[in-house]
Amino acid sequence: MELLFYSIVTRLQAIGENIKSILRKENHLEIEYPEIEWFKIIRFRDFISHHYEMLDYEIVFEICENFLPNLKKVILLELTKTKK
Repeated sequence: MELLFYSIVTRLQAIGENIKSILRKENHLEIEYPEIEWFKIIRFRDFISHHYEMLDYEIVFEICENFLPNLKKVILLELTKTKK
């Protein structure tokens, strides 16, 4: 179970890092999708990176359950735009 938790946290960290990089170049995402809490994603990435030992299983589960599905929809939508 612990291995799964740390695997998920590592993926969340990577997602946050990628969003941080993208927002530096493409700030239209913030305007087009205000329902996504872009800066909270980045701040969580920073928290993971600097305070890994303080992570809470329930918070990570809540992020996966309640926030990742909407982020996934936005990312898939943006990917379809770039393929056209």
